[in-house]
Amino acid sequence: MVSKEGEMISFKNQIKMIKSVPIWMNSVVQEMKKTVKYIIKMSIYNYASVKQSCSDWIINHAGVCTLVACKIWWTAEVEYSLMQVNEGNLKAMKSLMYKVNDRLDELLLQIRNPLNITNRIKFINTFLLIFYGKSVVERLINERYFTFDPNILLPLL
Repeated sequence: MVSKEGEMISFKNQIKMIKSVPIWMNSVVQEMKKTVKYIIKMSIYNYASVKQSCSDWIINHAGVCTLVACKIWWTAEVEYSLMQVNEGNLKAMKSLMYKVNDRLDELLLQIRNPLNITNRIKFINTFLLIFYGKSVVERLINERYFTFDPNILLPLL
């Protein structure tokens, strides 16, 4: 599979044309879905488990996979920080903010370096995604929505 940005993803399994074209096309579509699902799962897993920088991780994975994995891990990190705050660690959200700022600094350094167009697009999109996530975390910290007061409705959406 080749995206319009030029990223290439090979099918996980090879598809042979042994029946009619409509049946073959359906099997190609099914294999595309399986492959993308597998690649997204691997990028989510590699985000936390592989000992590499965020920049290396972005370069080694397809753009859509990096965006999906970043959103999933951002949600998990915010949820974990909120649970820590609920357990009494009032500095958990600020710790997350420092972690997010470090990621943004690393991405900004890479964006300023020479990159091919595909990687530049991936870095900029990931930077924007993390930056918008940072604004949500800042709002949680500044407006103290993370105290879990049941009388407060979270006006984040």
